[in-house]
Amino acid sequence: MRLSFWLLLLTAAPLRAETGRLIIHMMLHAIGDEQYEVTPSPGGLTIHTTYHYADRGFFDHTVTASLSLKPDYTALRIELQGSADRGPGERYAAHIDQSEATVEERGGNRTLAVPEHYFLISGPSPFALQMAMMRYWMAHGKPSALGMVRARPGAEPVHIEFQGQDAIALNGREIALQRYTVANLMFGREVLWMDGQGNLAAAMTFAGGLPLEAVRAEYEPALPDLYRKGVAQEMADLEAIGRSVPPEQSGTFAIAGATLVDATGSLPVKDAVVLVRNGRIAAAGRRADVPIPSGMPVVDGKGQTLLPGLWEMHTHFSGDRKSVV
Repeated sequence: MRLSFWLLLLTAAPLRAETGRLIIHMMLHAIGDEQYEVTPSPGGLTIHTTYHYADRGFFDHTVTASLSLKPDYTALRIELQGSADRGPGERYAAHIDQSEATVEERGGNRTLAVPEHYFLISGPSPFALQMAMMRYWMAHGKPSALGMVRARPGAEPVHIEFQGQDAIALNGREIALQRYTVANLMFGREVLWMDGQGNLAAAMTFAGGLPLEAVRAEYEPALPDLYRKGVAQEMADLEAIGRSVPPEQSGTFAIAGATLVDATGSLPVKDAVVLVRNGRIAAAGRRADVPIPSGMPVVDGKGQTLLPGLWEMHTHFSGDRKSVV
């Protein structure tokens, strides 16, 4: 049964109780788990979940959350205590009263109009909440954006995109999972997989600032395969981002007016000129010493500092160790 059809039946059929467990990994090493329970009620359902993992032996992260929803997974109220990246004292609480939302977060509070499509969730959240968010998104026509009810004005909406279908082998069976990316909920984009019963099967995320993977306990044997597929998705995302931000100039051109740090140990050169031919530095130095050929395109570098080559100050590795993501 397709998930969209299953969700349409929620308002016509009694909601069922369910429980689940996801095992949390850091770069394929199990470090914790999340256990959740869905409890039906006359007005909808409530999700209770506890998310815990130990970060490299230094920190224990525990998050508890209670989320109340309508039968179609529209969020009504949330109480979230603790956070994967903000410490045990953090709290996110929000409730919906008709067309108005009230939210408390990080010591601030705000009242705002409820967006047309929204969900009550905050940053590095338990995976059961993300599963509920996906169910809401699917039940409401897969809107292009979900508004975030946050204490900070201007929070970017979450964008969910379907990326493809992956087949995994489990106990001699082939199981089809739907792969999605989720932008603006966490640092970068998450990769999520949903199964045909509307369950979150697995996720790759940066909750806590480092690569984490979560997989439903029954799907754990397939995690290495999903991990490879997730890394391929991340690399495709990076390639798409690169295409969306073309360079200001390419090929043959000059950069003039910047302060040049030439990495030789010499003092910075003010009002410098750098000549680039076919993507390679051909000459660099004081403007008086490096004439710009007639007709060469010029990039104005005034007020900027210029360093030669690629300067990488902070790199995270995820998935394939040869790939920077």
